[in-house]
Amino acid sequence: MIRRVLRRLGEMPLWLVVIGAASVFTFGVYVTVVWPAFQMAPITPEGRAHPYTAVENTGRLIYFREGCWYCHTQQVRPVAADRALGPPALPGDYYYDVPQPMGTERTGPDLFHVGSRIPSYIWLKDHLVNPQKEVPGSVMPSYSYLSVGDQDALVRYLLSLR
Repeated sequence: MIRRVLRRLGEMPLWLVVIGAASVFTFGVYVTVVWPAFQMAPITPEGRAHPYTAVENTGRLIYFREGCWYCHTQQVRPVAADRALGPPALPGDYYYDVPQPMGTERTGPDLFHVGSRIPSYIWLKDHLVNPQKEVPGSVMPSYSYLSVGDQDALVRYLLSLR
């Protein structure tokens, strides 16, 4: 079968083979680059997106520095398992987040709407210092080594996630 196809291909004029290959390549570029570029609308901030204050932005940087995103996601998916976490995330929700803190897995709970679910500053700060006291059996490490200012900034960042 393959030999027959290759033999027929070898009998075709070279110009026809080149035009066929160029057509396949052009179609591939169109489907993977051009068409999606026209489909993508400019992303604008959604209702939940807001610019961070200086303290919240510092807390966001601490969130990345300490590797919180290794265990916590910040993307509520439109599936039944995520229904209790709040409304699903939309592209505009991440308008002010560069880079986006999507996370890699959910060892801990999703933190996208944590400011709405746990609005207590004191509870969040106590949880950072001694997670097992607040949530028995938690595998989260203690962040008691952070300075008081860093703890405050991190808690304020988490509370801004609504």
